[in-house]
Amino acid sequence: MESKALKQLGYFPQLPLTTTVTDNQTTTDSASGLSHETRCLDELEQVKAIFDMFVSGLKRISTEWKQLPISQLISLFPDLHFIDDDFQTIESLFDDSTIPSLRRILDYWKDHRSIDEICHSVINLLKYLKLTSDNDKSPLTERMLTLNEETPGEICWKTYNEYCTLYTDKFSEKALNFIKKFNISNELLDFIHPLTSTDIESLLESINDSDEILIDTSTILNMTKIKSFFERIYEKVAEICRQSLTPAPEEIVIQCLENLLNEEEFTNIVSYIDSSLHSLTSILRMYMELTNKGLSKRQRILEIMQTSQMRFIEQRKTQYGNDKHQFDIKIMIKEQTLSTVEQTSIMVREKVVERPITYIDLHELRDRARLIEYSSSEEKKLSEEERNRLQSFVKMVELIETILKNLTSLNLSGHPFVSEYLKPERRFRCDAGNFNELENMSEELQQLQTEWNDYLLKKYQDYISLTYFSHQQIWLVEEYLYGEETESKNPFSYHFMKLIGINISLIDTKLLPKKANKPEERLENIGRILNTAHILTMIESSSKSDTNKIVFLVGTSDEGILRAILSIFQLYKMPPKYNHLFYCTSATSWIEIRAFVYRCFYSKNSLHQLIRPEQLSLSVQDQFTNLIREVIKNNPEHSFRLAVITTAPTDQLQLINSLKILQIVQTVSNHELLNEEKLKNEVEKLIGNNCYLVTSSISGLGKSIYIQDEIQCMNKEYIKFPISGNFDIDTIAERLLQKTTQLLSLQAAIHLDIGIIDNIQEFNEFLYCLLIFRAFRSRHTAITIPVDLPIFIEFDSSPSSIRMTSKVVVLQYLSRQHFDRINWNQLKIENRLNTLYVVKCLKAFEDQTIINQNIERNEDQLRTLTVEECITHLQNHFLKEKNKDFVTWTQLNIYTSIYNTIFSGFSQCGHFMVFNDEEQEQSSLRIHILRILLNSSNQFTSLSVENVRNKQRSVDTSDISLSDAIVRWDKTEPFTVIFSDSYDPLFVYKTVDDIPDSLRIKFGRFHEIERRSRRQRMIPRQLTTQEPELLPDYKDLKHEELFLKLAYLSKKYYHRPICPKCFQQYDSTIKNCTKCATNNGLCWAHELRTDQMEKLIKAIGNNLKTHYVLTADNYIKMLLIYLRIQSNIPVLIMGETGINL
Repeated sequence: MESKALKQLGYFPQLPLTTTVTDNQTTTDSASGLSHETRCLDELEQVKAIFDMFVSGLKRISTEWKQLPISQLISLFPDLHFIDDDFQTIESLFDDSTIPSLRRILDYWKDHRSIDEICHSVINLLKYLKLTSDNDKSPLTERMLTLNEETPGEICWKTYNEYCTLYTDKFSEKALNFIKKFNISNELLDFIHPLTSTDIESLLESINDSDEILIDTSTILNMTKIKSFFERIYEKVAEICRQSLTPAPEEIVIQCLENLLNEEEFTNIVSYIDSSLHSLTSILRMYMELTNKGLSKRQRILEIMQTSQMRFIEQRKTQYGNDKHQFDIKIMIKEQTLSTVEQTSIMVREKVVERPITYIDLHELRDRARLIEYSSSEEKKLSEEERNRLQSFVKMVELIETILKNLTSLNLSGHPFVSEYLKPERRFRCDAGNFNELENMSEELQQLQTEWNDYLLKKYQDYISLTYFSHQQIWLVEEYLYGEETESKNPFSYHFMKLIGINISLIDTKLLPKKANKPEERLENIGRILNTAHILTMIESSSKSDTNKIVFLVGTSDEGILRAILSIFQLYKMPPKYNHLFYCTSATSWIEIRAFVYRCFYSKNSLHQLIRPEQLSLSVQDQFTNLIREVIKNNPEHSFRLAVITTAPTDQLQLINSLKILQIVQTVSNHELLNEEKLKNEVEKLIGNNCYLVTSSISGLGKSIYIQDEIQCMNKEYIKFPISGNFDIDTIAERLLQKTTQLLSLQAAIHLDIGIIDNIQEFNEFLYCLLIFRAFRSRHTAITIPVDLPIFIEFDSSPSSIRMTSKVVVLQYLSRQHFDRINWNQLKIENRLNTLYVVKCLKAFEDQTIINQNIERNEDQLRTLTVEECITHLQNHFLKEKNKDFVTWTQLNIYTSIYNTIFSGFSQCGHFMVFNDEEQEQSSLRIHILRILLNSSNQFTSLSVENVRNKQRSVDTSDISLSDAIVRWDKTEPFTVIFSDSYDPLFVYKTVDDIPDSLRIKFGRFHEIERRSRRQRMIPRQLTTQEPELLPDYKDLKHEELFLKLAYLSKKYYHRPICPKCFQQYDSTIKNCTKCATNNGLCWAHELRTDQMEKLIKAIGNNLKTHYVLTADNYIKMLLIYLRIQSNIPVLIMGETGINL
């Protein structure tokens, strides 16, 4: 009887899991509903069957390991630290012939991270030393990096054997460990590599003169030794390669590296690298200060003029974000470099190294050259040669500046051969101040630009479609027309032609003229092709004014731009089209504005709109008005209509003031624009009935679920497109281009998920263009979407987003779906077994069947639950004592995840299982514990969330105390319980009086049985009583006792050996502590008695006490964090600095 009672309580000393075993236990067959007895023999037979399956799997691995992926083997050993011990346990189950091979594979997997690190380092080292393999086959390091869990066993075994032969068995651990250090030293080595003797001397002088305490002269000298170390490797490798070409380069490098490590000069090379890495930031700062000094700049100027090479390059993404700096120059000068360092003397070698200089550097050097030339005193008067060199340098920089401008202009205007001038082999020399090659190129570019601009402006007059293109866009369209690419492979060209009004279906690619070679002929052909398919949009009536040259001026606000645009279209009876709008930005170039002016002037009876011209630079505004004057003067009979929409005061706008002189500006007053009702009707007509806005008062009310359901009802493909953060229109357009195939499908709908955005005005313009015109263009790309594409817009529910929506004008005209609270009909239960299991437990609690029946996780039974049942039971318990206005799906997901964990622990905990005898007592305990767990729901799920929500949505703007929004010991439930991963209960209560009587009686009886059992077996009392462990008074618990309880929840101190003195944990292969001077033996949890292990953990807790003290308050917080992690819920821990997070 006593033994049976102990089994009921689930107490088995020294076992980590709570286990229950009975000789004859009655169970119910779920299929037949009949009761039958489960005997120990039945259990053993089931275990044997499982074991036979396990052995069968091992036999299969033994026979087929060469073909099987190694994941089949390594999945048997989830903990890398115990692979050797675990394999030894099951080794006898494998075939003897395969054991060495399998051990080899496991050896690889045990160290695969370290091996990958070595291989990466070897590859980077070869690149650093500019050594490549001459072998036809892939280097071993690259083949090692391709190994993964899906690699067949034979390939893994052979490759790792080869690695061991060539690396592990051949080279010392010291050499391999040094190689691993290479990867973390990349920044240091990149800095050291180009250093010259002058740089080193300057750094040493600067350190002697400064108050820097982080670095001294020895640090710099150590860096030179590091440089010498790698140069020595290179020299030795080069020498060996000249003598014999048979060994692989990596073998040579590592062998030379190991030889050098053994030399006395480089014995401390590792410590040199560590000290240099520690001081690298300070050294870099000091070096930058030195390079900015005037003397260095003067020397640099003379070096450039003496001997240098230069070439022009294109910067795809510039730090300035505009076209002015799209191209750059790269100048290479030659300098002497240091070789070795002996004490404080630096030996210089004859080898030279190249240092790149860009246009930004040249600009600073030109300023310095002018300053030197004009500020030289009589005492430091320049020689005639130096003065000539400085003047030549200034002239050369100005020439380079002109070339860069011409390259930029040619590229912006779309010349196809700009790339010819950027080829790596096209280099220009400067020798002794002579840069004739550069001058010749400048003249060639200037002539090319003049001829191309003249021809382009002519074609603008003939083919209006050409005025929409800039950069190299037109040649992408040419490639699309002449190639066989579809819109999915070349989405830019498809969207661009649609945006500018080209009917692509009218272009017969079979009848296209032959593709020409000359740029002028190619431009002519593309212009003619596009013109034939261009859809013209013309003014139906010009009742506003009879003048044939007129500029309409509309002054408005940011929010009124859309109203102004649509009003202009309606006043002149033009259908709204995006290709009649031109949005100005601070980056808009003169080339683009020039094309726009030609588009306006030579479009037949059409009107274009210039929006935000105040964003243009003053120089571009000047060029704009000058061009207007010129085209009007040259074509006095030609009609010209332009609308200018500005948010700046019109009397302060330079562009408008210049146009007023021509007496062609006519102001459109506010009363002539669309009124609110007409604007609403116009916008709604243009948007159509397939754009929807979905909002909610707070987040987590199911906006995204609603949108997915609506799109599913439409039988459309769901496309989610999130937008948030720093709004960059080029990036957004590029992302939309990638979804071209889906967007053009008739079976698609897009979900715009809008978060907090920085640039609201730019987003506003993007959104209304996308919804109204179904098109948008950034500087570098364009996007169009079908008119019938459903668009759902969801906004984040934060206060910032709510304020943002008021500034996005178009949103007020959309069909709106607003959520004030969750819609329970959206509850999804398909394949959500955790939710179904929670509902099953709640249902069993309500109908009292849980009192005398264990709730099992049977998938077939769970799937019989209906949505209506789930809603009913969840509402009965989840909504209890909650404000329904603040209940969210997020809270419900947390609730079901946590209670899935709690109910699983409760059902499998031996203390609360249902047994045949003592049903009344056990039923009382079960119902007490379950009621307590359900009453603790707010504490487990939403105590702090609820208060924060109330604070966010409170009408009263006064601050709520921060303490109201955090979990605290004094606000927790009087009694609750949490289960460990092994289903052992951990009871939490404020006072011992809060412990339920049924639990107190249960454990009281357990202690009595335990004492009687010990007396009968005459076992010495080595363990403390269970009451202080399971039901202690938390007010009396000290730091180390709370730490012991938390340690029970973690596997940290049970998986690896621990030093009993310094408490350092080690790998399972290490036997003694390497930190302690006494070289202590390590302790394993499985080798200690329970009381000894508890003593060790308490000692660890006491050691921690000097940094952090556990209290009942943070103890309960840690338990709640543990519960959430156990339930796979993300945990974010926040707090003030210095509170021991």
